[in-house]
Amino acid sequence: MSDSVVIVPSDPSWAIAFEHARSDLLVALGGRVTEIEHIGSTAVPGLAAKPVIDLLCGVASLDEVAAFVPILAARGWEYPLDLNREIVSRHFFLRRNDQGVRTHHAHFVVRGGPLWAEYILFRDRLRASAELRKRYETLKRDLADKFHDQRERYTASKTDFVKEVLALGEDEQPVSRG
Repeated sequence: MSDSVVIVPSDPSWAIAFEHARSDLLVALGGRVTEIEHIGSTAVPGLAAKPVIDLLCGVASLDEVAAFVPILAARGWEYPLDLNREIVSRHFFLRRNDQGVRTHHAHFVVRGGPLWAEYILFRDRLRASAELRKRYETLKRDLADKFHDQRERYTASKTDFVKEVLALGEDEQPVSRG
C-alpha cells in the first residue's frame, strides 16, 4: 500500500464525510459495532491533514471482525491482509475513490480498551491545544515533504510526537519548542 502523502488545509466537509461513513458502517454491521468515533487529523478542526477520514470502530471482541470482511468488501472497503498480519490490537480497512485514492480508514478496536482510549485522548488533546495542533501540522508537512511516496515511513515518523502527546499529564501544558 503505497499512496502519496499529501497534506491539505482543514475542510469542514470532513465532519460530514465522517457522518456518512459512520451511518453506512452502522447499517452494514448492525449492532455488532458498539460505537464509531471520528479520529485522526480530519477530526481536529483547523488542522491540515491528508484528506482521509479515520473512523474508530468499537467492538466487544476483535474476533468478531473476521465476519465483517465480506460485508465491508461488498461496500467497497479493502482489508489489506499483509498489513493486518503485522498489526496487533486492531483490524484495519480502507476505502478508495474511483481514481484509486484513499478516502477512508476504519480502525476496529475493542471499545473501551487501551488502544481505544489512546486514539480518543490524542484527538481530544489536539482539539484542546492550539500549540499542539501547530506543532503537529508543522511535523506532518515536513514529513510529507520528506516521505511523499513513503506512507509507512511518514506514519512511523510521527510516533514520537504521538507518544509525547499521550504522555502529557491531565493538567500539563504542552512544552513549547521554538
